[in-house]
This record gives sequence, structure tokens and C-alpha cells, in this order.
Amino acid sequence: MDSQIIASVIVGGNKVAALECCSSDHKIDHFNNDTTTSRDLAIVGAPTVQASQHGTLHLGIQPVGNDTWDVIPTLILKFSDGSTIQKGFQQAITACTHSNHGEIVANW
Repeated sequence: MDSQIIASVIVGGNKVAALECCSSDHKIDHFNNDTTTSRDLAIVGAPTVQASQHGTLHLGIQPVGNDTWDVIPTLILKFSDGSTIQKGFQQAITACTHSNHGEIVANW
């Protein structure tokens, strides 16, 4: 329950959104087995819809203890003009220990 999720979205070589752990009390960081959950990423750039047709999602874990995550990430980009881009990715399994931080890198 102490592990932290980290994520970033890269478009055109620039980080445009990021999640750098969730909460100091770790309550929002708890993910129950066999559940679906979402997290909002902080916007750190302003890519256009056209520029965002291709990019990279980095998803990882900063573990406390040993964790194995079985994830099927979905990324939904929402733009100020009301348009969205939704990208689904294949299932990925990552195992993490104190010295091994799991990371998934997915391109679209």
C-alpha cells in the first residue's frame, strides 16, 4: 500500500503531463486487486490536438516492498476545444522490489 505510481506523457519530445506520486498519507495510492481506477495528471505543457496524435506514455512504480502490477493502461487526453484523444495499450505486467523500479513505456 506504500508504493507510489508515477506517470508522464511525452509529446513532440516534451513532457506535457505528469503524475509524481499521489498523496502523502498513501490513501489514494492504494489499488485493490482486480479493480479499475483512474488518476488525473498535472498538465505541464499545452500540445495541440494535431501534435498529440503521436507520443509516449511512461508508467512506473516507486515500490515499497515487493509489488507485481498487472495493468492495462488507457490514456485520455482532453483539450480546451472539447476534443479528446483516447489511446488503449496492451496488458503489461511489471514486478518491483526496493531496488527494481518497474516501468512500462508505451508509444502511440
